[in-house]
Amino acid sequence: MHINKGKTVAQCLSGRIGYAINPEKTDSSELISSFRCDYHTADAEFLLRKQQYDTVTQKQIPNTILAYQIRQSFKPGEVSPEEANKIGYETASRLLKGKHAFIVATHINTDCIHNHIIFDAVALDGNRKWKDVLHSHKDIARISDLVCTEHQLSVILNPGRKGKPYNMTNRYGYNMTHRDLVRSAIDDVFAMRPNNLDEFWSFLEELDFELIRGRYISIKRDGWKQGVSLSSLGEGYSEKEILAVLSGEKEHKPFVNRKFKDRPQLITDLEQKMRDKSRAYRNRLSVEEIKQMSRTVLFIQENNLTLDSLQSKIETKIACRDHLKTRMDNISESIRRNTALKNAITDYARYGRIYAEYKRRKFDKDFYAEHKTEIEKYKSAKGCFDTWSFPDHKLPPISKVNAELEQLKQDFAKAKKEYYPIRDEIRELLIHQSNILNILDIDETKSRKRTSVIERLNEAKNRIADKSNIQTREAFQTLDSH
Repeated sequence: MHINKGKTVAQCLSGRIGYAINPEKTDSSELISSFRCDYHTADAEFLLRKQQYDTVTQKQIPNTILAYQIRQSFKPGEVSPEEANKIGYETASRLLKGKHAFIVATHINTDCIHNHIIFDAVALDGNRKWKDVLHSHKDIARISDLVCTEHQLSVILNPGRKGKPYNMTNRYGYNMTHRDLVRSAIDDVFAMRPNNLDEFWSFLEELDFELIRGRYISIKRDGWKQGVSLSSLGEGYSEKEILAVLSGEKEHKPFVNRKFKDRPQLITDLEQKMRDKSRAYRNRLSVEEIKQMSRTVLFIQENNLTLDSLQSKIETKIACRDHLKTRMDNISESIRRNTALKNAITDYARYGRIYAEYKRRKFDKDFYAEHKTEIEKYKSAKGCFDTWSFPDHKLPPISKVNAELEQLKQDFAKAKKEYYPIRDEIRELLIHQSNILNILDIDETKSRKRTSVIERLNEAKNRIADKSNIQTREAFQTLDSH
C-alpha cells in the first residue's frame, strides 16, 4: 500500500483500512480481529508509528510503503466465517511473529469467503520496516497452505504460479537492488518466450530498461547513475547464457534472492522430547507435532505420492547420489594424480641439470650433501613417471597437463553442485517417509495400516486440546512468540 498521488498519508491509510473493515462486509464488524492495535484506530496508530520511524532513521523515501495487504480466500462452502477469520489470524501470527501490528477482516459479501489481512509496514519498536523481497508471496502462500492443511481445508495443488503479488509493479520498489530489478526483468522477458536476441532486447526495452553496448553489455533504467553489467548478475544472466537459452541449449532458472525453506522434522524426535518435560513445554511440542504432521500431509498432496511411489523416489535419488559420489571420488583421484604429475614435470625440468652434474661427478657425496633437496625431488619426479604409461615414453607438455587439470576441476565442481541438493532432498524424503509411517502407525516390518493420515491428524489435535485445555490459536501464538 503506497501513498497515492494527491492524497495525504492519513487519507491513504484511512481509505484502505476503511474498505477492509466495512461493517456491511464483515457481519456488522463481528468478523474483525486485530493484534497490538484497535481496528477502529488502526490507521492513526500506523501513521504514528511511521512518523516515529522517520524520526528515528531520518529517512525521507518517496512513494513509501505504508502497510501491506494479504488477501486469503477459501473454497466456497468449505469454511465458516468464524473459522476463516481464525485461520487468517494464525497465518498473520506465523508470518509476522509478533513484530508487526495487524488486523484481519473476513468478508462474507460474496460467494467466496475471504480475508483481508493488513499489517503495518513499520515494526512495533519503530526502528525497522518489513523487508519485502521478490518471492515473499511464495513464503506467504506456503504458510497459508500449512495453516489450511492443519484445519483440514483444501489448498491449491501444483498451481501454475503459487501465490502472486496483488500489484506486480511492487517488485520494482526501492527496497530491491538494481541487480535484483534487472534479474527480475530478464525473468519476465524469458516468460514472454522471445524467438531471438533482438526480440529479447526489444522486450526488455518495453519494460523501461535501456541497453548500453560497450566492452560489456549493461542494462540501465531512468534515474540510475550507471548501468548494471550482465556479467555481474550471476549464473544464468550473462550474454552467452542468454543466447544458450534462446537457442534451446539450456533452460533458464530464475535467481532466488531468499527462498522460503520449510525443513521437516521427525515426529518421533518431537515425541521423545515430550517425555519428562513440563506440561507447558509438552503443549508447545504437541503443537509443533501437529505442524509437522500437516507439513507431511501437504507434501503428500502436492506431490501426489503413495508409500510405494515415495519409496521408489527415494531409491532413485539414492542411486543418483551414489553415482555422483563415485564420480566425485574418481575425479578427486584424477586431480590428485594430475597435480602430482604437474609437480613432477616441473621438478624434472628444474633440477635436471643438477642431477646431471651429480651423475657426471660419479655421485659425489659432498655434492649430494650440498644439493640433497634438489636431487631427491628429481628422483621423486622420475619415480612418479613410472606410475604413468606415456606413449613412446615421452612426457606430455605442461600445457596439456594444466588443461586436463582445469577440466577435471570443472567436472568436479559440476558434480558437487548436483550432489549436495540431491543429498538434502533425500534427507527430507526420508523424514517425510518416517513421519508417514508414524502418522499411519505402520510397522515397517509388517506394513500394517491402522488409520488414515487425516484421521490420525484429527485424533492428535483432539488429544492435545483435551490434555492442555487451550485453544489452538493461543497455542500457536505462544509458539510463535518464542
